[in-house]
Amino acid sequence: FVEIMILNFDYVFFLIFFFFSLILAIILVILSFFFFTKKKTKNIRRKSLYECGFESFGDSHVLINIQFITIALLFVIFDLEILFLLPWLISANFLGVLGYFTIYIVLTFFSFGFFYEWFLGALSWKKNINIV
Repeated sequence: FVEIMILNFDYVFFLIFFFFSLILAIILVILSFFFFTKKKTKNIRRKSLYECGFESFGDSHVLINIQFITIALLFVIFDLEILFLLPWLISANFLGVLGYFTIYIVLTFFSFGFFYEWFLGALSWKKNINIV
């Protein structure tokens, strides 16, 4: 019984932190309802865009090329793949056959995904993307 008490004592600090942060979050939400005031302004100049003392010119909405977003998302996906490979490389001696088998399944999955994106032309900057 004493060993069970010692093992459960390790989580007491986590529970204290959890309840303290929960209570603090509830208090902050309640205080925001009391102290927040929404000012209604009907002044047109106050709602207009203002940058560094100059009147703004042009449209504030900028169109971003969808190819840039696609390549950025693909970079994040394949960058995370490399990030997941690093711990496997460090502990490769201790994993055994099952560890090698699983990492080869993951590498095959990502390789097929990479070649599929390459086949669609999503990695080409000059070509339009036709994702079906």
